[in-house]
Parts: sequence; structure tokens; C-alpha cells
Amino acid sequence: MGKVKPCECATNVGTRGGPHGNREQTWWDDPPDPLLTRITALEEALRKLWREHFACNDGWYSCPKCEEGCLNPDDGDACNCGADKHNAIIDAALEGKQA
Repeated sequence: MGKVKPCECATNVGTRGGPHGNREQTWWDDPPDPLLTRITALEEALRKLWREHFACNDGWYSCPKCEEGCLNPDDGDACNCGADKHNAIIDAALEGKQA
């Protein structure tokens, strides 16, 4: 019998393609998963749709939850501009829940 040749696997540690592949590509060089890329893009788009509470130059008409507050004491503390409801739908979608 002739001399036994060492397995190529030992020289290809950390590469993809196995002993017969020519790829010198490591696992961190793999292209991103298209589904994961799309999900990430959708999450970023949803975050950009998140609304601030309405603030008007005339504080009487501002939402009570805006940073400047509302000058109308009859409006109370609850959101009256719809931002809370809108943002709750976005937050539920980001958490994977049904709104």
C-alpha cells in the first residue's frame, strides 16, 4: 500500500464548502438572509411612522401629552390627537401582537 494522504478537512477548518470546495469563505462572510433583511427594513420603517403628540403654536389646541402641554384645563391629561392609538398599533406590530 502507498502512503496515506492526510484528509483535506484538517486544512479547511473554518471554511465553507467542505474538503472538496474551493471557497475560502467563513461563516461571517455569508450573505444576509433576505427574509431577515426584509423584516429589519420593515421594523425600521414602522419605527419611522411613530408619531409625536400634536403641538400647536397656540397651546390651547395642543395635545395634553405633548412636551409643551395644553393650556386648556378641560382637556385633562389624556391624548386627544390620536398619537397614543396610532403608536399602540405600531408597537403591537413590532412586538408581533395583534392590535
